[in-house]
Amino acid sequence: MNQTTTAPGTAIADSVISREEATFWLERTRSSKGLVIEGATSDLLDTFTGSADSGRFRADLTADNALALRKALPHLAPAKLGLGTSVGFGDRLGICTPGHVRSLKAAGAGIKPTR
Repeated sequence: MNQTTTAPGTAIADSVISREEATFWLERTRSSKGLVIEGATSDLLDTFTGSADSGRFRADLTADNALALRKALPHLAPAKLGLGTSVGFGDRLGICTPGHVRSLKAAGAGIKPTR
C-alpha cells in the first residue's frame, strides 16, 4: 500500500455506496476530491494507493484507484449496451448531470444513458 496524504473534507452524500462490510464515498476538500473507504479488509485496501487514518482509508482519484474501485464494485465497470435504446448526453464536466438524470426518470425505463 503506497502512502499519500489526503486531508479530510466533506462527504459527497450521493456517492456513498456499501459492499459487504466496506463503505465507499467521495470526499471534497478545498482543492480536490478523493475516495474514502471505511470498514474494508486489508486484502481489498491493498489494491488501492492511499493512506489510512482514524479507521478510514483515503485514496486520490487516479487511474489505478479507479481500476481498483471497478474491481471492488463491478457495476461501475464499462459494459456493452447491446441493441437497446441509448441516449448520449456528452456532458464532459458533469454540470448538467442532475437534469439528465431527471429527464431519464421522466422518460421511464428502457433508455440507457451514455456520455
